[in-house]
Amino acid sequence: MIDSIKEKNKAKKENLIACPSCGSYIEKADACYKCGAKINPKDRISLKKLNLSVLIIGLIGISLLFYAFYEANKITPINKIDEGMNGKSVQISGIIIDIDYDSSYQKTSFTVNDSTGSIDFYGWSDFSSALQEEPIFPGIGDNVIVQGTVDVYDGYYGAVIQIEVTSTKSYELQYNAPIESDVNQIGVNNLTTKVSIEGQVIDKYIKYSGSSINFVILTVSDITGDIEVFISDSLLNLAGEQAIIPDITDNVQIIGMVDEYDGDPQIIPTNATNNAITIIEV
Repeated sequence: MIDSIKEKNKAKKENLIACPSCGSYIEKADACYKCGAKINPKDRISLKKLNLSVLIIGLIGISLLFYAFYEANKITPINKIDEGMNGKSVQISGIIIDIDYDSSYQKTSFTVNDSTGSIDFYGWSDFSSALQEEPIFPGIGDNVIVQGTVDVYDGYYGAVIQIEVTSTKSYELQYNAPIESDVNQIGVNNLTTKVSIEGQVIDKYIKYSGSSINFVILTVSDITGDIEVFISDSLLNLAGEQAIIPDITDNVQIIGMVDEYDGDPQIIPTNATNNAITIIEV
């Protein structure tokens, strides 16, 4: 305390001033030669202003983080995706209503529908191979959230807009539990609904393209009526050796999505494996 008083008295005699920042006694100047702080109060940033600046910068940083998170997780309505978004990363959510597999290029495409429209997301050979190793395969009637890159190319009738994905991590599958139904409960008012029926195969039609199956139509009957089950070549090719094609008189359980053909309801199986087409032993 005494030393402090002596220093102050000495500073007064030598006409020194105390630096408002580091406390050193220095000759009058615009800035402290020891710490560089401004001496004139008007030139110094007040603590209040400094705290306010820090607060503003912090709020801006938090806002940018929230914006980045929002943009990364924002669901884009399908009808808002246009040619001008080519190359842009987007996220969509909807129901898988169709699956196509091109064995020549090992390209797998899923058609997704939301309340605004439909769009395909696709992947090439690595994606297709990885799909077949997944324990739960995305199926028709399932909900998915997809993150991918908008791909626009010139098609026969104009621009075609799709979404390209590179791995099975590009989508999040939301399995829809089917609604157990009698055949007569299923109509065109149930389109895109995932259902489960049990009955007997009373008819089977196989359309061939050369030696390859183009599609299979089963007619399944229960005590309330009968309905067609349409199995495409894409579903069969994706299922590979696990593909199930029941025979006439087989008792089956079919899990799939309600679709329509020529105004009549039909069921498209979620996939062509025993996860969706099960032969019931009696």
